[in-house]
Amino acid sequence: MYKEIFYIVHVYAPIVIGALIYTLFREDVLLIFRIYEQLFFSEWLIHIRESTMHWDVSSYVRYTLPDALWVYAFASFLCVKWVGEPTSMWRTTFIVLPFLLGPGSEVAQFIFPTLGTFDVIDLYSMVLAYIAAYSVSKYVQKEWYHGEK
Repeated sequence: MYKEIFYIVHVYAPIVIGALIYTLFREDVLLIFRIYEQLFFSEWLIHIRESTMHWDVSSYVRYTLPDALWVYAFASFLCVKWVGEPTSMWRTTFIVLPFLLGPGSEVAQFIFPTLGTFDVIDLYSMVLAYIAAYSVSKYVQKEWYHGEK
């Protein structure tokens, strides 16, 4: 029961919130809009986006927060699966993977500007999201293993 609640709050909710931010406030050239087209949602979304695209949403929420939320969700998912396991190469690889993909992609943009635009706020946000997810997951696992929650 507690694992299901953990997944809803720390994995599914951040993914849904990030997808909603992309859907309501970002340009329609992103991959998620191709998925919507395949699911036949694009006509319906046109009407919703006509009003939401004009809302005054901060650039942090519009551009940075979805990536941080997705790093948080990915790290939460993998950490809750692997934090309680004995130390191994696989455990370390999976726990570090969200950090390598999220903040690592931002560092790659710094080194190779053709991959995108480096933003230190994006980098810090993803690092903090990873640290938060790891810390929460570790605490929750500790509680689960002690039978308290």
